[in-house]
Amino acid sequence: MFSFVRFLGVAVATATSPNTFDGALMRACFGTQSHEAIRACSLVIDGDRSNARRLALAYFARGRALSVEGRISEAIADLTKAVSLNSTLADAYSERGRAEAMLNHLDQAIADSSTAIRIDPGNYVYWYNCANALMRAGQLDLALQDYSEAIKRNPKVAVLRMNRAIAFAQKGAPDRALDDFDEAVRLEPKNPDAYLNRGMLHRQMKDFPSAIADFDKAIELDAQNADAYRERAATLLVFGKRQAAIDDFQKALRFNPTDEESTHALSELKTTP
Repeated sequence: MFSFVRFLGVAVATATSPNTFDGALMRACFGTQSHEAIRACSLVIDGDRSNARRLALAYFARGRALSVEGRISEAIADLTKAVSLNSTLADAYSERGRAEAMLNHLDQAIADSSTAIRIDPGNYVYWYNCANALMRAGQLDLALQDYSEAIKRNPKVAVLRMNRAIAFAQKGAPDRALDDFDEAVRLEPKNPDAYLNRGMLHRQMKDFPSAIADFDKAIELDAQNADAYRERAATLLVFGKRQAAIDDFQKALRFNPTDEESTHALSELKTTP
């Protein structure tokens, strides 16, 4: 089963850049260290509240940092305050949608991403995150449309191709899925996820030698990729390579001890002749 669905974080829109406001504290809100960003934003929020636009940005930045730390409910609360202060802050809607998706609140995630798109239809991240929520909700046709809109706006991002490929595969269009995976590999030839997912599609299409080659490449690029070892093991069994499959399932469990599929497969292999 394909599983490479990843939501992208958003950059602050140019129209609402923190550089609009002078001061190291405000700039620190948008730093890369989430803990420091939360502290800085809290100081801004607890300070001068007369500038609603500045305050909205601080709530947005703190919400984004809280999300990074896994404090999703708190993040959603801050992002809700951000959009109440600035209803045109597209990034805040998109980030709240991403947080809602983490809680599996897919209807709200789709609604927030759609609002972000209406405000700024040129931002490919909004289309992509909306497509991910739609795919998780089982709305494949709409997801494919939104992935295509994202790719139209930024054709050089491999993850857009990978997730559209997964949607095509789930839709029963393996040839179109393979085209997208091939393009993802061309765009990011050192991305193990591209080879892993293409290998799974090759196996689904019963092109087992190509599947093995892709799993080999994924492992070459990431020697601790438990998923790649597991998927290669399952494919090796097609060729009757029992011991090699056992070795790969054991490696998968070494790097991911909670992998239930590998645990079950290994148990069966060890108890059957």
